[in-house]
Amino acid sequence: GSEGSFFQMFAIFFPATTGILSGANISGDLKDPATAIPKGTLMAIFWTTITYLLISVTAGACVVRDAS
Repeated sequence: GSEGSFFQMFAIFFPATTGILSGANISGDLKDPATAIPKGTLMAIFWTTITYLLISVTAGACVVRDAS
């Protein structure tokens, strides 16, 4: 049917969360991890959102809207 299975949703969700959380793994290398990790995580979410929106708008602008 049109509904996705658990594994289909997991295949999309898992890489999306591990990419952002991977920044926390370098906390030992940072001078001030309490400030840098939240700032870096929010910046990663912001730029990822902007990138996805730009790709969506660009792809949508390239599609011909013809009803017939």
